[in-house]
Amino acid sequence: MVSVLAASKFVPSATAIGLMPDHIGVKIQVQITNGSQNPVDLVLTTVHVSYGVAGYPAESIFDTASGIGSGFEGQVAPGKTATAWYGFSVSPDGAGDLSIEVSPAFSGYDSVLFSGGVSQG
Repeated sequence: MVSVLAASKFVPSATAIGLMPDHIGVKIQVQITNGSQNPVDLVLTTVHVSYGVAGYPAESIFDTASGIGSGFEGQVAPGKTATAWYGFSVSPDGAGDLSIEVSPAFSGYDSVLFSGGVSQG
């Protein structure tokens, strides 16, 4: 099962890369629960965000100082849950209208779409 637990505003650190001029940082918390009887590899899971009514694609932010890296790592055991943070650069005008697509790259799971706005953090 795939869930988006949070979409909140954050201030990227001075070492972050990917924040576009005049944009804000948005961090997305994604959780995957393995409901199968076998371990699943989460490494190739992707998260894409678009914002605003027009659905502009958001650029990824990588900010290890803020705990936002490259996403999921390794495997999750049967019945267990893994959580990862992803960062994105979003126009302040489009932050109230996000579309989030999570694509687990393992057999038996389809992409999941979420929509909503950014909390203030």
